[in-house]
Amino acid sequence: IALLSFIICQGLNNGTPIYLSYSGGTNLYAGLLILEFSLAAAAARIFIGQRIDRSSRRSVMLAGAVITLAGSFGAVLQPDMAFQVLYRALQGLGFGLCTTASSTAAADIVPLDRLGEGLGYYGLGQSLGMVIGPSLGVVLVSFSWHESLFAGMSVLSLALIAAVLGCTYEKHPERLDPTCAYRLGRTRRRPAADGAIGEAVAPDRADEGACVSGSPGDAPAAAGSAGAPGAAPAPAGMRRGLGALFEIAAVPGALPMLISCFGYSVITNFVSKYGVEQGLPNPGLFFICAAATM
Repeated sequence: IALLSFIICQGLNNGTPIYLSYSGGTNLYAGLLILEFSLAAAAARIFIGQRIDRSSRRSVMLAGAVITLAGSFGAVLQPDMAFQVLYRALQGLGFGLCTTASSTAAADIVPLDRLGEGLGYYGLGQSLGMVIGPSLGVVLVSFSWHESLFAGMSVLSLALIAAVLGCTYEKHPERLDPTCAYRLGRTRRRPAADGAIGEAVAPDRADEGACVSGSPGDAPAAAGSAGAPGAAPAPAGMRRGLGALFEIAAVPGALPMLISCFGYSVITNFVSKYGVEQGLPNPGLFFICAAATM
């Protein structure tokens, strides 16, 4: 799921500036559309977080995949440049929903003693997507029918929907490793459902995938989904103000990502267009080298 999401994201981010240049657009307009994509994805991550924690990861991923399809296929049906503002917003929203929920799902099912290793392999899906996506985007947009870029990403969006539909671990938790965060979270939720601890999660949501940490002693076992070790966060419904939207414990890890991605994105979003303008035969080689080192 991460692989397909990042192929679509990077393919669109690298192919759209080239598409706009063929259609008479400017670099400034292309940059603004990339900014719009990023803001839409960021907004999705902020506001969907509670929903992911309190309901099904699969439903959020599915919504994101469908929205991504709408943003890609819309550009095939109506390729007017003015509509790119709408399409980029939908693409960013869908990407933000799908990747946030899929990373949570990955943390759900990886055995506790292999959490770092497992999430590293999840990240490998992102890295491979960052190799395939830009190269594929450049190839597709180079056809005489430049909307091939959006048609190809629409096909991949359909494949993404199919992959999400196959994510059924929430319905079959017994198949998961007993030490994974999802099964541990279900075990701790049962007393709350019976009223012994309090209604952290409603009883009718017991099978939908919410993970709420129990006592401070249990927190390390659920660190993959419930927060920092040793913390016992209150249920999302009890939080107020900024605490209802932002998990402060995630900020220290987010800051290095902010700095590294800021520098990296400036290059990756335009290096394909730059390579094409310079007449390089294979600008996608940049992404192959980058992903190989990652």
